[in-house]
Amino acid sequence: MLDGMDKRQNKRLLATERGEPQRRRAERRANNRAADSPAAYPEVLARLQQRRFTPAYKARVDFWSDRRLGTVRHKRIVKYEDQGETSYLVAENEWVDKDGKVLLSETRKVSVVLLDGKERMLIIDSTFTAAGKPVTLGKTPFGLLGARMAKTLGVNEKEILWKQARWVDYSGPIENGRTEGITLFDHPGNPNHPSCFHVQNDGWMGASLTYDGPREIAAEKPLRVRYGLYVHSDLKAPAEIEKQ
Repeated sequence: MLDGMDKRQNKRLLATERGEPQRRRAERRANNRAADSPAAYPEVLARLQQRRFTPAYKARVDFWSDRRLGTVRHKRIVKYEDQGETSYLVAENEWVDKDGKVLLSETRKVSVVLLDGKERMLIIDSTFTAAGKPVTLGKTPFGLLGARMAKTLGVNEKEILWKQARWVDYSGPIENGRTEGITLFDHPGNPNHPSCFHVQNDGWMGASLTYDGPREIAAEKPLRVRYGLYVHSDLKAPAEIEKQ
């Protein structure tokens, strides 16, 4: 059990490496400061890594750096529904180079499912289509989706970094004595499932789409990827996470 009064609170990083559960605990890094952590952990959630990989269209186009060589441009909202326990929004985006040339068209559906105990599931469902000639997503350990966790959860994740998993759970104590976490699921239908996960000491975790090598998207062969983010309380056992 975690002792909220212990200054050396344990943290948990839980993963299913190559489909098998893996659990590891570590002590909080000395340079972590609780004062820097967000007041409400679930509000951190995750953000789409719109620049975290590099499509190549003849010349290399970088969507990651601050040099603005590539941009993800919102085009329009296609549909949105509030159905009570489940709500969703469908949007169209364009991935463009520095000259405004559209390389990829993306249709993104973001769904939020309300669960018991004020927990929730966020589902990201994106389909990418080449606007003209085929586009190659460059090899990188980063991916389309990542979550930045509260700094109070920072650990040494050497046993998890760049290993395949169906999901990774990052949980631990946050402010006000609460214990919460996020599980990042890689959908079984994704082309590289189970994905390699990029996990860092500063609370970062993400699923890589092109860790093993480049991936081509053609106009006649769109790429569909799906990820789930389970925002939960407490330290969940692997069996509980698997039910999601």
